[in-house]
Amino acid sequence: IIGVNQHIVAVSRIFPDGQKVSHVIVEYAESVSDADLSESAFEVEGRTVTKVYSSPSPGIAASGEDGRYVIIELDTDNYSPEVGPRGPYSRANIRQTGDVHYVSGDTVPAQTSFTESPRRITETPGQFSQGVYNSVSGASVQYNLYVPSSYYADGSKQYPLVVFVHDAGRLSDNVTDVLSLEGAKSWTVPSEQEDYPCFVLAPQYGRRRNGDDVEATYELIMQLTEDFRIDKGAILGTGQSMGCMQTMSMDMDHPDLFAATLLVSGQLDPEQTTRLAGHNMWIVVSEDDERAYPGMNAIVDYLEGLGSTAVHASISALSSQKEFASHVEELLAANKEIKYTSLTAGTLPKEELARFSRRPSEESGQRMRTQDLGPRGVGMGAEQEGRTPQGDTSQGGISQRPISANGASAHMASFDVIYRIDAFRHWLLSQHK
Repeated sequence: IIGVNQHIVAVSRIFPDGQKVSHVIVEYAESVSDADLSESAFEVEGRTVTKVYSSPSPGIAASGEDGRYVIIELDTDNYSPEVGPRGPYSRANIRQTGDVHYVSGDTVPAQTSFTESPRRITETPGQFSQGVYNSVSGASVQYNLYVPSSYYADGSKQYPLVVFVHDAGRLSDNVTDVLSLEGAKSWTVPSEQEDYPCFVLAPQYGRRRNGDDVEATYELIMQLTEDFRIDKGAILGTGQSMGCMQTMSMDMDHPDLFAATLLVSGQLDPEQTTRLAGHNMWIVVSEDDERAYPGMNAIVDYLEGLGSTAVHASISALSSQKEFASHVEELLAANKEIKYTSLTAGTLPKEELARFSRRPSEESGQRMRTQDLGPRGVGMGAEQEGRTPQGDTSQGGISQRPISANGASAHMASFDVIYRIDAFRHWLLSQHK
């Protein structure tokens, strides 16, 4: 391989004539002297190198600066798009043809053979691109990544990362299914990106899940912070129902990961949330949600008993954006760790409720699915669209009491309603450790 203890990443972009590798990032063990680098120091098989420089961050920059990353820019104007038997792909065979000098004075000698980049990513500024991450445990996670359209305009700016996790009703082997949800796409609206530019990561979990998915998602987040200029102090977690539960679980397993979390319509056994005490969070749930609302009430009560501070207020789901903004300002003025908003009973939009309602004959005898997907056996899911539970049981401390058809509809209808509220999203994007 080239040098010692470094990683090689081939980065593709989508051009009008197709997908091409635009640059290669080589991470070295120490800071590389930019002044000693030249275009002749590297060769990429079959490609023309146009620029070589070092940088303290893994991305294209206007000029070089001493750092651990060497950026090798390639000519894309005179190169045809890469297409393999299964469609577009990105790869780069790279060779270090000249010595690379560390700032410390040590030297990495030139190499005689090519090395194929083991990692490949696609950057599509202004839209979602898809990928698969293979974790060290062997678990694979399909994901969608939104790169801000302004990412290349400023080669030094760092961006927040919003991590959205979908509900169990969206478990699918189609990687883009999650992108139909407001929780994934609301952050990427051009007007929002203009004022609040950010990366958005939306994993898509398959129909057959296990607890390894949660840890694999954490590994993916950490990898993205190395691949892109993501502000590690502004990693922001959010999710709905199962995704809310997974976000809480990840926040507990990795307490230094999120600057804040926006928790939408979920629940966990309160006694399993002990490690959330003192964390910065905003909870939003409908009062018509017959499980998540009492479930979140119990969690807040439990955490307050451990010393967390909380403030709770109710507001109509039919309020204007201006009214929601005032509501958020009022709760923030209380200066509490837990901000808790409940949407007043009976105020969810009728058109949203109608999307998830079922005829009585379809409701009879069906049950809402609860999936045990947590890394520690924590129940991580509480819905399957259109199914309602029967019986009065409990599982892992999570409420399994009977739920009406209206309660199930309210649960699922609340998701998009909440993510369309600007004030909650803007609060999350303003948070930093």
